[in-house]
Amino acid sequence: MSRVSYSFVLTLFFCAACSSKPTHYYVLTPTAPATLPVRPPYPIHVDPVHIPPVLDRPEIVRRDSANGLKLDDRERWAASLGEMTRNVLAENLSRRLPAGSIILPNAPAPPAAAALVVDISQFDELPNGQVNLVGSWTLMRGNPASAVLSRDFSLTQQTADVTAAGQAAAMSALLAALSDAIARDLTPAAALGGAQRSRAQRAAESAGRGQDKECASRVQNQLDELAAKSRLHY
Repeated sequence: MSRVSYSFVLTLFFCAACSSKPTHYYVLTPTAPATLPVRPPYPIHVDPVHIPPVLDRPEIVRRDSANGLKLDDRERWAASLGEMTRNVLAENLSRRLPAGSIILPNAPAPPAAAALVVDISQFDELPNGQVNLVGSWTLMRGNPASAVLSRDFSLTQQTADVTAAGQAAAMSALLAALSDAIARDLTPAAALGGAQRSRAQRAAESAGRGQDKECASRVQNQLDELAAKSRLHY
């Protein structure tokens, strides 16, 4: 190759390198609203969050049609989307509930702790800039573990602008809204859960209508004992 041709190739190479766009990395961020005064009846550990593999990838995913996805190799998550979602949920809940209520992901959980299992089916941006967060969460407890409380959720958030930064901000806002809803449900009355409490509660309500005052008192004592046992697990 002649000196002129070699210089021309080098010039093209450096021009292409200079014109390429840099790679940007994004994170999800927790928020810190006012702490709710009610402590859950037992400590809660946030288990790994289940996210579809098509979304849990390095590139930020956007939908460009009903069956099409748009990925830009220069717009990436700084870590696994599933792990970031789990960490942000745990941090959000720890800021919303009294100290000691939430066990952070990498901390050891005591035997009496309940496990919060979150399953997400949709967590991406639509062509119109709307971000959806759809799925369910379940509170598991016992040995063997069984569900004591379960909720479905479907939340939406409009992005401020159709960019990767806007999508990350909207997704963080959705996790904050989900954390608000979970924290409200993790009260002693809701989190005690289980068929035993449900039967006892229905019996107490029936007896409380004047059918059997003695039965109502006895059943209420059972409910109080359930709450006391749960508090003893701290």
